[in-house]
Amino acid sequence: MMKKMKLFPKTFLFSLTFMLAIIIVSHLLIYFLLPAVYNHQQQTEFESELAAFTQRFQSLPEDERLEAVGAFASGIRADVAVYYNGYTYQYEAIESGQIQEVPPDGEVNIILSDSGIRIVAGKSANEPESYFCAQKTFDGNNGYIEAAISRQQIEDAVSVIIMILPFTALACMLLAVLFALLYSRAITRPMKQISATTEQMRELDPDARCEISSQDEIGALSENVNTLYDDLLR
Repeated sequence: MMKKMKLFPKTFLFSLTFMLAIIIVSHLLIYFLLPAVYNHQQQTEFESELAAFTQRFQSLPEDERLEAVGAFASGIRADVAVYYNGYTYQYEAIESGQIQEVPPDGEVNIILSDSGIRIVAGKSANEPESYFCAQKTFDGNNGYIEAAISRQQIEDAVSVIIMILPFTALACMLLAVLFALLYSRAITRPMKQISATTEQMRELDPDARCEISSQDEIGALSENVNTLYDDLLR
């Protein structure tokens, strides 16, 4: 069937199919990979901030530690509890109730960390909101720090992006149709001009000449046709 089609619809279908395939594959990749990428980014940032605070906390005077815990928890919007040298410093910025050990009936996923931070991601049986819960031991085993940060913000952002994917896909498809039309017309227009000129040459019109408007293969074809016609008229 494709062999019987003219050049314009054939070029249009080929170019449109190629662009639609790219649009579909890219949107599917976004749909399936975006949540994992966002979660990994938040986990990495959370891990880095907790590791940096753990190092800084050990060098603070005792009277500045509680204030530092509060500032750190407020800065990253997390619940933080520090158990160090027999003292407990605790500040709850989101009141998640997750800074203790995750309950055994909770839905959890243990994530191994190269920096010695134990991170738990999932949903508590008593708390529907998603979270990251991290635990790190201080150098010298003088205590440990626990922190819980909400994932709801990032999950909301992912949900919004996924919700608008059908609209972006539709917009991209419309642009693909427009581009395919313009591309097909740009390819087939000079070929139609050459075809019309050769019809004039078949009638031995001495003024028939192919227009040379480019230096590519089509321009070379037009020049060759003109040269051949001039030789035939001699």
